[in-house]
Amino acid sequence: MHLADALEDVVPQVSVPVLVVHGDQDRLCTEQWARQLSELAPDGRFRSVPGAHSFVWTAPSAWSELIERLARGLP
Repeated sequence: MHLADALEDVVPQVSVPVLVVHGDQDRLCTEQWARQLSELAPDGRFRSVPGAHSFVWTAPSAWSELIERLARGLP
């Protein structure tokens, strides 16, 4: 179902900072794709973290600090 809405079409329209976080062991999404996605955003950022595609659930400490830093930098 999620394939019906391509991120590549939506991200360029996002008017707030976009942070794309990629697990360095991700076998579903390549680092190249994740970097390109971040470059499509008007204010995009890319960060790589240790872990697989599931790092969001298995290692919340890997990304929570990145999100906090992004939020603290916003006006």
